[in-house]
Amino acid sequence: MLQPRVKFSPERDTDVGFSCQFQIGVRKVGDMNYLVYDTIDYKALLNIEINSEVLYANFKSMKVSAWPPTNTVPTYNGLNMTEEQYKEFWVYLNELIAKWTSFFNVDVF
Repeated sequence: MLQPRVKFSPERDTDVGFSCQFQIGVRKVGDMNYLVYDTIDYKALLNIEINSEVLYANFKSMKVSAWPPTNTVPTYNGLNMTEEQYKEFWVYLNELIAKWTSFFNVDVF
């Protein structure tokens, strides 16, 4: 995790904003060469409350994107991913993040 940041009241009606970057690499078992290596920018907005020593959170939004934003393919692209495939990857990943947002709000917090 790189550059974790917490901002209080980043937007109107939001208690906390959190952002960071993750460096993620994928490789085959037993192989030291990466198939894909990239940096993911993660941002979340949430409201929190502590009541009787219990933390409650309500995620308003979570989003992931390429870092730096100018990347059109992964930092290391051993799979020869095209720009179109890379765009589709981010769309798909944000669809999954939307499901996780709901899961966090309903089942975790």
